[in-house]
Amino acid sequence: MNVFSRRPRERGAVLILVVILALLIIGLVGLAMDGAWVLNTSQQLRHAADAAALNGVRYVKADTDPFTALRSAPMNVALANDPAKSDVNLDPNLGNDPAGDIVVGFWDWPTRTFTPTIESPNAVRVRAHRTQDNADGKLALFFTEVDGASEVYVNGEKI
Repeated sequence: MNVFSRRPRERGAVLILVVILALLIIGLVGLAMDGAWVLNTSQQLRHAADAAALNGVRYVKADTDPFTALRSAPMNVALANDPAKSDVNLDPNLGNDPAGDIVVGFWDWPTRTFTPTIESPNAVRVRAHRTQDNADGKLALFFTEVDGASEVYVNGEKI
């Protein structure tokens, strides 16, 4: 009878472990889903930037400064993409700022370097991103909060 008297006190110990493990598994699944969401959106932004750069480079030799056709062509292609169910809005960057979304420049094949310039360009660099400055803002996460934030910055760049 002594053995039976100890059993009621041990009840529920497995239930506590199951609840703790279930919460851990739910957290890991949420982290995996958010990670996949960010990775997928990043790849879609890179594809949008790639298509925009390819469309813009067609006008490198045909267009003249300030390269209006060269800048509007990538913007039109980027708008046709919708990573994470939002438009890719590119800034035309008429001042050709190296940190801009559309940068006209020179690609040096031997050194694999891109130099922003409007004098005899041969390349276009396009950056598609989701940041606070975008119309849609940062990319919202589903489950996890990293450092108290439920949104992240996502970038995609193509030369």
